[in-house]
This record gives sequence, C-alpha cells and structure tokens, in this order.
Amino acid sequence: DSGADLPAAKKARKLEIEKELAGLYLQFDKNCKDSVNAWQLVIKDKAQLAGMSPDWMDRAAAKAQERGFGTPENPQWLITLDYASVADVLRYCDVEETRRLCWEGRCSEGNTPEFDNAPVVDRMMALRSELATMLGFGTYADLVTARRMVGSGAAALEFVDNLMHRVKPAFDRDVAQLLDFASKRAGRRISQVNPWD
Repeated sequence: DSGADLPAAKKARKLEIEKELAGLYLQFDKNCKDSVNAWQLVIKDKAQLAGMSPDWMDRAAAKAQERGFGTPENPQWLITLDYASVADVLRYCDVEETRRLCWEGRCSEGNTPEFDNAPVVDRMMALRSELATMLGFGTYADLVTARRMVGSGAAALEFVDNLMHRVKPAFDRDVAQLLDFASKRAGRRISQVNPWD
C-alpha cells in the first residue's frame, strides 16, 4: 500500500503526489482560518441582539471599539466566528435574522471568493484518485479502508446507508416532537426548523 513494489518512475510520481497533497492540506486549512478571521458582523441596533446577556453585550461592544466600530456613548457590537462570540448568538439571541446571518457566516468557512476551497478540494480528489489507482485500488476510499475493519469504500457506504435506514423511524419521531415543540412555542404551526433556529 505504500508503493514499495512500484517501478521507479511511479515511486517518484507517488512522492510528487504526496508532496502536493501536503501543500493542499495546508492551503485548505489556511483558507478556513483566513475566512474565519475575515468574517465579522457589526450590529448597530441593540434590538437585533435581544436575548443576549449583559456580559456578552459588553464584550461585543469592547471588541467592536477595538476594531473601530462604535464608541462608549454610541456602542456597536461585533460578532466574529470565534466560538464564544457566534455560538452564544446562535444559542441565545431572540432575533431570527441575527441568528441567520451568524449561521451563514459559519457556513462561509473556506467558502468565500477570496478563500475558496472548492478548487483545492477538486485537486485533492484528483490526486487521491490517481494515487489509489497507482496502488491498485478502485477508489481512494478503497485504499484508506483496505486495512480497516470495514474493508472497502463500498462496505463503508453500505454501513452508513444501513444505519440511516435503521435510525430513520426514530429520527422522524424526533423531528415531529421538535416541530410540535416549536409550534407550541411560536403559537402557530411550524413545518420546518431552520438551521439557525
């Protein structure tokens, strides 16, 4: 599996692939971190943060002032993708629009034009496929599972599909209970719970 039996030219190509993959893994991680650091949401209307604790509000106002937003007399509040910032908003903020914007921000990690990981992932997939084929496997999933209990990519997928089939009735009951709870809380019939809720 490590390519010990490969001819010299293929061994050299294998090393090239592994070196390029290592660089791609670093680029992927850098894009994620850079996009997290770049994202921010400045709130100018305190009402958009209804439900947030006074301590959180003080920290968010101080962070905003550090970055040049608002003043002590006219505060603004900064939300970043730091866990303590955005997770509390998603958990405690009563304003759906604020939660939605924060959820969308979290989903933008490595997925913005300047930090887009899609081409990085495409290249990783192509290289992994080439590596698996070179080593005699049908897919990269077959390569990484060959020496594991599951044995193959197809068996892993079958396991997941079987598990999904088995848990679906319990999942459907949980969803119905959640929708019933949300409907009672809202005072109207809720047929869908959004991810930011």
